[in-house]
Amino acid sequence: MEYTIGFSTGVFYKEKDILESIEFLNTLPGNAIELNFLKKEELFKTIQKITPDMLEKFTYISLYAPKYSYGNDELTRDIFREIQKFQKINQMHLDAIVIHPNTIWDFKVLEKYSLPLAFENLDAREESGIYRTPQGLSQLKKQFPSVRFVIDVNHIYTIDPTMKLAQKFYDALDDNIAQYHLSGCENKYHAPLYKNKQKEIIKAMKNPDIIPIIIESVLRPNEALKEYEYILANL
Repeated sequence: MEYTIGFSTGVFYKEKDILESIEFLNTLPGNAIELNFLKKEELFKTIQKITPDMLEKFTYISLYAPKYSYGNDELTRDIFREIQKFQKINQMHLDAIVIHPNTIWDFKVLEKYSLPLAFENLDAREESGIYRTPQGLSQLKKQFPSVRFVIDVNHIYTIDPTMKLAQKFYDALDDNIAQYHLSGCENKYHAPLYKNKQKEIIKAMKNPDIIPIIIESVLRPNEALKEYEYILANL
């Protein structure tokens, strides 16, 4: 069975910057990649240095939007314009732009940009408790029919280690799921699956042969292939 699967550049954040991570991921198996711009400064500094030839190996490309309080302000507009510019210059269509719904204080601003936004379910630490539930994301689905969703199975695990909650997310979002975020879980943080042997997290993904998978386990570079092979063996 074939899968659309690969790593986020953020998994190597302790040892590599984004450009170094892209170069390294070109040496690994996998046909998907997520460009992690958790810090807005990194987006403005780096995104226009990424060229099409650096990503031509990958058939699925997503981008993790910076952590920022998005609203009707100039910095929000600058962030989205920078992403639009990246797509236009490189004649590239990003498959998904991942954003945490709890970082948005004015949702109307999203309607101004033609971008493939995808809201992510949050983990047990999310203070409001709204966006870590199927009901919360279902409400966003009704409010923004064109926006898709990212299911982070690690985040579900932080709330329900039995992973039964996962099915409720699938029922609520149906065919609006753009991709998965996959990693092991240790103290509510992203950890290597191959070390923790948490097969139940991998097995909880519905239709992994159809929905792209982005690996978010925090790894050293020499662990990446072990993680990839462990996941494939348990899909």
